[in-house]
Amino acid sequence: MRELSTLHTKRLMVNFESDEKQQEQAIERCTTDITTIFRHAEDILKKFGSQAKDPKLSQAERTVRQNSLRSMAKKLQGLSSSFRTSQKDYMSRVKDQKSGGSSGG
Repeated sequence: MRELSTLHTKRLMVNFESDEKQQEQAIERCTTDITTIFRHAEDILKKFGSQAKDPKLSQAERTVRQNSLRSMAKKLQGLSSSFRTSQKDYMSRVKDQKSGGSSGG
């Protein structure tokens, strides 16, 4: 997500030598990679959650697993929220930049 933030910052900077389309493609690739990682992490948490309900486990082990699951899910949710906020802010800034800089036609 730091890499994406750096790409956003570079894209939003006024730079007449850079290729805007290339920057946007890099941002899109990074965004897709992050989204894929989130989905994979969610799948892992779902598997872990179903394993935490295994009746062969002791109550203590189930409790530890459920607490671990909650903790990981909360962290993932926070990261996902941060990612969505970052994307929303970036898109808003790009829109503002394009509408403010489109007077030359």
